[in-house]
Amino acid sequence: MKKIIFIYVTTVFLGINNVFAQYHEIKPGEQIPNFTFPDTYNAKNSTVKLSDFKGKLVILDFWGPYCLPCIAGFPKIDSLQKLFEGQIQILAISNLTKAEVAKFFKSHINVHRPNVPFITNAKHMDSVFPHTGVPFQVWIDGSGKVLLYGDPTSLTVKNINNSLKTGTAFYRKASKNVYTSFIDSRWKNLVVYASSISRYKSDSLRMHPELNAKGKQLAETGPVPFLYQRAFSDSSFKFLDVYSPGRVILEVNDKTKFIKSPEIKGEEAMKWIDDNYFTYQLIEPNNFPGNMYHKMKDDLDNYFQLTSKIEKRMVECYILVSTGNSEVLKTKGQTGFNNFYKMNDVHSTEYAKIRQLKNQPFLYLSNAVKDFVEYKLNSPFFDESGISENIDVEMSGKILDDMNFDEWQDGLKKYNLAIEKKRRLIDVLVISDFK
Repeated sequence: MKKIIFIYVTTVFLGINNVFAQYHEIKPGEQIPNFTFPDTYNAKNSTVKLSDFKGKLVILDFWGPYCLPCIAGFPKIDSLQKLFEGQIQILAISNLTKAEVAKFFKSHINVHRPNVPFITNAKHMDSVFPHTGVPFQVWIDGSGKVLLYGDPTSLTVKNINNSLKTGTAFYRKASKNVYTSFIDSRWKNLVVYASSISRYKSDSLRMHPELNAKGKQLAETGPVPFLYQRAFSDSSFKFLDVYSPGRVILEVNDKTKFIKSPEIKGEEAMKWIDDNYFTYQLIEPNNFPGNMYHKMKDDLDNYFQLTSKIEKRMVECYILVSTGNSEVLKTKGQTGFNNFYKMNDVHSTEYAKIRQLKNQPFLYLSNAVKDFVEYKLNSPFFDESGISENIDVEMSGKILDDMNFDEWQDGLKKYNLAIEKKRRLIDVLVISDFK
């Protein structure tokens, strides 16, 4: 069985630092030097060299403390390291100092720390493998030759096994997020008005408007429902909360082209994006009349052969209601205090078993319920309790962290409150097949 060195990069934007210009870019087909990494965190030896893992598949995982996909991938890194023990070695890499990495894991109590070395102060690697964003991978074979700049969706057990077996990488190539324009640079100053809809390709150049000095633009990329949400997010539709759950109704024959099923993952998910993501662009003179968002709506209707409009519809919602005397909520007037929020996400730097609102507006409790309903139940929410004064509330932190409907009901019952499922007549965006 052949073994390869595989470098996996998931990071936030990393610019190339001119200080490290001597570290030239290594392209597919070229050899990689035996880099030395001092000040390594969570490793047996503080200094690590790539040659320490000769013959193994090496995964350099570039991450950042504010990169949620990077942090969410830590458990996967741990599982892959254990599964391929002896064949691979994953190295997490960032521009943070060793002390900053240690502080991050100490303070972020809900972040899983994978049992791998963490390479620190690695700015020079931006010049070796230049990229403008994520996702990004570099695959290197056992002889030290770079095979491929790839996409993290290729990091699967099946693909790793195939590469170990064949010594090749044959997966989706990562885009370097290079943007271009439909308009030839020689003639761009002659363009006075243009609108376009183009397919989005995750592994190729991405289209982006290039305007002349006198023009203005509107550009968005995403699936069709999102493009419509953007078109209806203008101030002229301010009465429609278009981005909240339950505000878009699809009346189309084939919803699979509009909404990705949760079961579609990995390469299949990337293919779905390639097939169903589009970039909309509109370029026009600064003094041109008319609303650009309205024009975007018309263009979307025309190309996708759809009808879009705002209607009043009866929609199933979750309602916060008062079930009795609200005096139980009335504040005692002490100094204000608020730790009434979720504490089990990757941003958490503290944990409290009991969450409290002391002498705080009822809106804070209402918003906590709203976050639960919209995020967990994916449904419209309305507060019909009629309560507006300052309150005192104390609940188990488990209620906010678990996001469980029955737990919320039990916690609210003490304060004569409840969440009820009811139908309400609300404004919605209806997208339907053209007839």
